[in-house]
Order: sequence, then structure tokens, then C-alpha cells
Amino acid sequence: MQSFVKKKSAGHLIKPVAVLLVILSIAIILTGCTSLRHGPVINELTADKDQLCIGATCILNATVTYPYEGELTYTWITTSGVIKGKGSNVTWEAPSIPGDHNIKLIVADEKGKKATRTLTINVIPNSAPVIERLSSELVVCRDIESTPIECLASDADGDELGYGWTTSGGEISGQGSVISWILPDKNGLYTVAVVVTDEKGCEVAKEKTIRVT
Repeated sequence: MQSFVKKKSAGHLIKPVAVLLVILSIAIILTGCTSLRHGPVINELTADKDQLCIGATCILNATVTYPYEGELTYTWITTSGVIKGKGSNVTWEAPSIPGDHNIKLIVADEKGKKATRTLTINVIPNSAPVIERLSSELVVCRDIESTPIECLASDADGDELGYGWTTSGGEISGQGSVISWILPDKNGLYTVAVVVTDEKGCEVAKEKTIRVT
């Protein structure tokens, strides 16, 4: 007596596979294709200064690529110093401890997908100068040709200080901690700014607004 084994045709296999593909497609559509969605990418994380003095500040900026709609969350993490601000552009104030300090940025989208990047900034064992006072008249009359402005600054390390002056109008005459501001031809509000720099390149800036009547 002969026995026969019934072979299944290819059609019997295609049917379940087709059903499975349909179910998978529906699942992807219902979930919004989240599994295929890419998270944010941090292209660049930079500081406007790669070396700081104790207590000095720098600006941190992140360039992020994200082709979808929706808000991104920026989380800045540091174990030293102080982060000020939020979003892709913040300020970091250097701590009193010299050495390399790491700052981490985590960018997350609304789906929870994240990107991480770390930046290292060196803090040198030197304190930045301190501008204690920038003295001048707040209102001056154009009857006079110029007015004196004095910058009182100090340095905890005893470094010799240099002074750089700029103005939004008029002219600067002189150099050092005391200069003369030659008044502009028109009435209005003007700023006079000074940058004080020590021997190691650490600096601090301050400006004064003066009204000319």
C-alpha cells in the first residue's frame, strides 16, 4: 500500500505573509511612523572663548538640525561654574577652580529622542579685572566741547591693566583709565564703553549711557 504526502503550494505561504504585511503597515500608520523618525542632531557646540580666567564668562552656542515640527528641549549640565540663560544660546560663568571643565548639552524632541554633546573649556589660575566704577556725567550740554570719563578698576593678582575705549558717537581723546569724550554734533543718547585687560589676557567690559542735550 502506497502513502502520499500532500505538498503545500506557494500560494498557501503567500497569503499569511501578505496579511502580516498589511497588519504591519496599519500599525506603522497608527503610530505615526515614530520608529522611522530621526531625533535632533547637534551639529556644533562652540564657545566664543576656549580659555577663561576665574569668574569670567563666555557664550555657548549650539547648532541643531531637526527637520520636523515641534519644540526642542535644551538641557545644559555642568558640575562647575554657572549656566545662565536657556535654549541654544547661553552664558557660562567660570568657577574659582582652575583646570578643564566639561559642559554637556542634551537636546530632546517631543517624542523623547535625544542628542548629546560635550564641550571642554579651560580655566586658568588668574582672576579677571574688576571694574568698580565708570564715572561720568549722565547728561551733558553741547555748550561744552568734551567731558572727562574715568574707569576705576582693580586686579586681584596685581597685574598691570590696559584700557580700550569705544563710543557710539563723538570721539575718544586720550588713553588709560581717564579719557575725554568729545561730544557729537547732534543731541541724543550715546554710549561710551571700556574694556579692561590684564597681563594674561583676561578682560572685563562696561559701558555708560550719556544724554547730550
